[in-house]
Amino acid sequence: MALPDILRNVGTALDRVENYIDGMDTTFNPKNTLNGIRISLTTVRGHMQRHAQDAINLQAYNNEVNERRRWYQIAQGRQTNNQRMAFKKQNRINILAQEKAVLQILARELNSRQIILNLQNNPPGNMATIQDVMTSMAPLLAQIPQYEGQEPPDTYHNKVMQAISYGHNLGVAGFINDAMKVTVLSGKMEGRFVPPNPFNNGAGNPVNTPALFQA
Repeated sequence: MALPDILRNVGTALDRVENYIDGMDTTFNPKNTLNGIRISLTTVRGHMQRHAQDAINLQAYNNEVNERRRWYQIAQGRQTNNQRMAFKKQNRINILAQEKAVLQILARELNSRQIILNLQNNPPGNMATIQDVMTSMAPLLAQIPQYEGQEPPDTYHNKVMQAISYGHNLGVAGFINDAMKVTVLSGKMEGRFVPPNPFNNGAGNPVNTPALFQA
């Protein structure tokens, strides 16, 4: 029975007991009615206790949900902060790596210039050898990737020839030989562009000078 109905019945029973006391209705035993009221009140008390416990349980559940939500938000904030810090750290690493690469290139360039300067300052009796020149040119040639068709042949040819031009400033006998220049140019080719030795150009002429690479 619903709680309002129980309370309504209790009210009716109390009215009957009151009528009995007033002598208006003595046709029933008031003890039985009072026992019924007592049972009804016990039932009401049980209902109220269950509702109170349900309310307590609901409040506890809501508190737990709110606490979990709070900790989740804290964890999300920490994770976001950690990700932000990791992103900044990685950016810094990338920047340092780029700076290191630039410094290495500059160091090779300075080293090459110093080698050239030292060779130029050598007296004629202690003139640099072709091997010295190739050593000084190695860092410059290393900066030029192997040719794989990534750019027009003339453009690539000019890049290699600029590196080779360092040898002209050293005045080393034999280095300005066309055969040596052809060897350097051939060595920068890769894959399907590797020529046989010896090889001819498109016109069928033996490639024995740098100019014939472009013919």
